[in-house]
Amino acid sequence: MLTQDAVAFFGSKANIMKLLGYSNSAVYRWGDVVPESSAGRLYVLSHHKIPYRTEDYEPAAPAEG
Repeated sequence: MLTQDAVAFFGSKANIMKLLGYSNSAVYRWGDVVPESSAGRLYVLSHHKIPYRTEDYEPAAPAEG
């Protein structure tokens, strides 16, 4: 799940932080991809409207060389 998709759906990182019950700035430290443990919760809370792509959480394939 991309952070920008979650923010677009819920309105702001502050809204996500409140929704998930986070008392610190964890949401503000997310990169481009929502951590998988939070993504699952947001997917359910959005009634499956935010795209949840398993490929966002698959380990990167080793570079061929």
